[in-house]
Amino acid sequence: MKIQITQNNLHKALTLLSRVASTKSPLPILSNILLSVKNGVLELSATNLEVAITHTARGKIEKEGSVTVPARLFTDFISQLPKNETIELFFDKNKLLITAGSYSSHIQGTVSDDYPALPTLSTKESLVVDTKSLQQTLTRTMLAASHDDSRPVLGGVLFHTIDKQLYIAATDGYRLAESALSIEADIKNSIVPTSTLQDVLKILQDTSEKTVTMQFEDGQFGLKCEETTLVSRLIEGQYPEYKQLIPESSEISATIVREELLTAAKLAGLFARESGGSITLNASEADSSLVVSSVASQVGDNTSSISGKVSGDGNVVLNVRYLTDALNCFETNEITFRFSGSISPCVLSSKEQPGYQHIVMPLKS
Repeated sequence: MKIQITQNNLHKALTLLSRVASTKSPLPILSNILLSVKNGVLELSATNLEVAITHTARGKIEKEGSVTVPARLFTDFISQLPKNETIELFFDKNKLLITAGSYSSHIQGTVSDDYPALPTLSTKESLVVDTKSLQQTLTRTMLAASHDDSRPVLGGVLFHTIDKQLYIAATDGYRLAESALSIEADIKNSIVPTSTLQDVLKILQDTSEKTVTMQFEDGQFGLKCEETTLVSRLIEGQYPEYKQLIPESSEISATIVREELLTAAKLAGLFARESGGSITLNASEADSSLVVSSVASQVGDNTSSISGKVSGDGNVVLNVRYLTDALNCFETNEITFRFSGSISPCVLSSKEQPGYQHIVMPLKS
């Protein structure tokens, strides 16, 4: 195998693939990256048996072949080379020889025959989505997924369609985020691991393509974007009927400036450390205000009053981190915060950002 390629192109691919190559697997070869030169392109692949990523990079091909090399060492070495430097890769028996200007090295590799077979996307119909919209949707939704390994279903993000709307939702039992995108497709309930979607976000951030394609079938999730293909296993299990948790209407509603509520929550959070981060929000229709407060018995207390359009009276206690996380998911001037008493779910939404809503469960007062 012999190929010439620029440092930029090679480093871009390795940065992505090294996230997948596993150093904790009982199969040592899974900590390697597979390099294969065929049909005029260099194909780099990595898998941990749960997710596989393949990236094709063009270069000057002189000889075809394949090899696997340790992902971490190879990635770290290439990252230290000068940008735009032309790198020559040559595989001779069990060695990968690397030459770049005055720099040269060899890495002990292994034959590619022992590398696991990589899953591929089918030729069935794919779902085409806007790259920026998908990136924003995943960022706003994934943070609500659970990190509790005892409930693996909640450790993923649910994709499903209703009436030509693609709903992407995540919950950890304490908060819930849901986004909706208009599409022309029908997708059965599919739970994609959050770790897989973190790799997807990396792919989306590095591309200039306006659209990407996704597939959901046969227990697999697939994504194709420019020269990169990702295939992942779906999480098996029944996702909770989360829509039943979202109240269609609420007794109390406050439409206020988002940045003011975010600032008030952060200030209250400074005094909420003794109480596990609990802050109180009190709505007053007569005063047209939403008051955010917290008390620290050993330090002091804090109160912030925010003027807005308020309907109904009542108060609720929330975890300040969940509230600020939710507010940071919006990019709007105004936010609508609604609830019904101290124990019902609180809903955050905005007319300026349709299709997205964030639900936070209250704490016991």
